[in-house]
Amino acid sequence: MVTSSSSFAKRLETILAPVLVTVLRAFGEEKRLIREAVRFQTKRERKRGKLATLCQKGTMAENRKMIFLAVAHALATLIIWQHFFYVKYRVQEAKVPDEANLYWWKRLTPPIEFGAMHAILFQMALLPLTMARQTVAALSNTYIGRKFVPLHKVVAMHVHLGYVMCSFVFGATIIFFAFFGQGCAQQRSGKEPSPNGVRTFCKKMTSEIMSTGLAIMGCLILVAVTSYMRNRIKYEIFYYVHHLVFVMFSLAIAHTLDDKFRRGQVRSQNFKWFSASLLWYLTDRFQASFSTRECDVEECKVFGDDSDESRKVVKLRLTRPVTFVFRPGQYVFIAIKTIDLHWHPYSIASDPREETIDFYVEVMSTSKVDGSDSWTHKLWRDAKDGLVTKVSINGPYGSGFNDISDRTQILGIGSGTGIVPMLSLLKSHMNPLLLGEPAMHLRARAETDAANRHFAEEYSKESRYVAQPLVNLASAVFHGGRKQIVDIPQISANGEVAIRWIQTRWRRKQLEKKTDNPTKKFFEKKFRRSMLFEASQVVQIAFPLLDLAAVGLLISFYVNEGIATQAMREVPLWILLVNLVYYFIKWCFETINEPLWYIDMLFTMTSALSFGFWYRIVHEERRLWTGYALW
Repeated sequence: MVTSSSSFAKRLETILAPVLVTVLRAFGEEKRLIREAVRFQTKRERKRGKLATLCQKGTMAENRKMIFLAVAHALATLIIWQHFFYVKYRVQEAKVPDEANLYWWKRLTPPIEFGAMHAILFQMALLPLTMARQTVAALSNTYIGRKFVPLHKVVAMHVHLGYVMCSFVFGATIIFFAFFGQGCAQQRSGKEPSPNGVRTFCKKMTSEIMSTGLAIMGCLILVAVTSYMRNRIKYEIFYYVHHLVFVMFSLAIAHTLDDKFRRGQVRSQNFKWFSASLLWYLTDRFQASFSTRECDVEECKVFGDDSDESRKVVKLRLTRPVTFVFRPGQYVFIAIKTIDLHWHPYSIASDPREETIDFYVEVMSTSKVDGSDSWTHKLWRDAKDGLVTKVSINGPYGSGFNDISDRTQILGIGSGTGIVPMLSLLKSHMNPLLLGEPAMHLRARAETDAANRHFAEEYSKESRYVAQPLVNLASAVFHGGRKQIVDIPQISANGEVAIRWIQTRWRRKQLEKKTDNPTKKFFEKKFRRSMLFEASQVVQIAFPLLDLAAVGLLISFYVNEGIATQAMREVPLWILLVNLVYYFIKWCFETINEPLWYIDMLFTMTSALSFGFWYRIVHEERRLWTGYALW
């Protein structure tokens, strides 16, 4: 029995062994395929992550103007905060004895509050400038406004300043209540002394300055909440609540005109910070009131039907006033008195040379906020019934397309009515082509291209850089040490040819390698290098920002020269030295026009001598800063 069973087992093993081996192999192959798929998926995700990171760096490079302004604003805010913090800190240091109750609270809280108050005033001084639409539109016509200031992001600047100010106000209020609240509680319990029986901490909680401060915070809370929910509430609510900002400015003026000021106590008056910018904004708004014009409606078409699912658009064509001048990409505020008295911003779709002003108004979909009773729904119904005959416009505003004058190719991407400003740009380029003779246009383009090439050649001949000896040496090495007398531009050209020849040979070797796709890998590497170059451009923003920080600290320590320490006086010098080294290295390898080359050399040498001069005065002779240091 045992023998038969063992033989049966052997036979069964013989039959099932290939099947088991096949199953196990298949299972192992499946596991291997799964591992490979996971590895491939991880590799692909890793590549996607790298690509996303590179794209983010590219986006940072594109928005480096905004990054520069944002970091410069943060540095200026911090320098202002530390300046007034340090002033108050020295006062509290002399006032608060070492054995005092709540020692660190008394030493640090007033300086923090004092610095925060002036940081808030700095935001209040900048806010009105971001609301001056006439000024922004006029500044966008200047060279500096077009090239160096991202005026098309002025709304983002306004929102940023508002949120920064709200953050400072809320943070300062919380610290204020924590400090005076516990001080009042300890005075009530007897742990904190009450001078002459007066509970100073408790009295501070009910003072006049406290009332105005709470009113300011209440206005800011309403403005901040409605701003955050501006896409979920009616526009009119957001618009009217936002005017509480002017109430806040009035309360800020009254904040330091309290009973202590009326009794003769010297205060840092708030109105000195923002009066000029607020007056500028009010003047800008007054001037904008003269930009309102009444226009006749030449054409008013509606697209879509009455169903809720239908996409509805209203086309408005207005008679253009003779003195109305605009640029592609700008917008105006329009109002129709038969609907309401509110102003609504819309981009212009017509060419600046046309005799009409065109608008495309998309009817907003039915929402929970106002259903089908929105302004665009009312406009669509009145336009359908032929009731729209007069339209008021106010503008133009905005920076328009400022960076296209020196571009030969433009790619426009728009969604929905976002294509409207691109229509204006397209018409502004298309109409001159249609009005001109093709042969004349081609001849003008050829002359322009020839002039540009001539300019580039002349600019290259007149340019020089400090690294010229290195180029001469490389040229001599690459040409086999042949001795020939050539001028500097010829040597530079030979060096460039040699470098390009080396690059071409290297690329050919890379393409000859037996890899999966050498061309693809080459261009991927080239793309990464391009992104790294853009990232390096973003990083270089740090050096002018450090310059601004050094100048701000220098001014702060000059004003506080009586209480500034020796180490504090040396900080701006070392920051300026780091920047001086960077600018010198950059200047050495920068190809620029010859007159600018000498001007840069003069400034660099002067800066180096000035650094040595002021370092000896400040560090060795231990003398204070003077007005000459600011220059």
